Amino acid sequence: MSRSTEEQRPLVDGDGDACSSDATPEPPAAVPKTVTLVLAACCAVDSADGVLLSTLFRALERDLGITPGQLGLLSLVKSLSMALSYPAWGYAADVVPKSKLLTWAVLSWAATSWLVGLASSFTTLALACALLSVGLAAISPLSVAFMAELVPARSRGLMFGLLSLATSTGSVIGTNFGMWASTTFLGWRLPYFCVGLVALPLALGLRLTLGRHKAGAAPTAQADQRKLSMRQTWAVVRRIRTVLLITFQGL
Repeated sequence: MSRSTEEQRPLVDGDGDACSSDATPEPPAAVPKTVTLVLAACCAVDSADGVLLSTLFRALERDLGITPGQLGLLSLVKSLSMALSYPAWGYAADVVPKSKLLTWAVLSWAATSWLVGLASSFTTLALACALLSVGLAAISPLSVAFMAELVPARSRGLMFGLLSLATSTGSVIGTNFGMWASTTFLGWRLPYFCVGLVALPLALGLRLTLGRHKAGAAPTAQADQRKLSMRQTWAVVRRIRTVLLITFQGL
């Protein structure tokens, strides 16, 4: 091959795309700020609600006469209900649009927060906490999944970091607000009423913002997308060693 031919050949990168040495990198795609703010707010309030029960143990003992053993049982019921709900929400996210599913989860969370605040005995409180945990289980995973499909790969790290920051901030706010609210005239009920009120505008915000952005719109992502049963999904996932490692780590 002559030297002139070699000079005319374009440089090719690892993916087979032509490139030049002086090519400038493309700027990151714009991330929808309204979606980011709404999802971050959902994660923050969700995290705040998740820590309320542990901060209100003393107030529950005083107002409802709940024993330490019953408080431990409440934590077990809440954790077990949330853990059992994760696979159901995950499968539903493959069948129902995530924006619609997330909106309904927030509405469910708002209603059950009020049920917790209206509880008058250990039995009704345990049932309300179990129902509340079903809605809470969907917020953070669906927010992350929607963000992963909507945001380009080059911006996902930043977006996931912002969602994690919102989650941690909500946990701090929920802990302090719960301890303060337990000394007010409404006692331990006030935080749950407030969370239920805040969740309503969040659901409206999700409906107005997420509905205008179609997650998973990339052609490459849609080409091989199929509706799988839960058994078929597990047959695929169990071959991914990283997922198995994360599962065992969680256990």
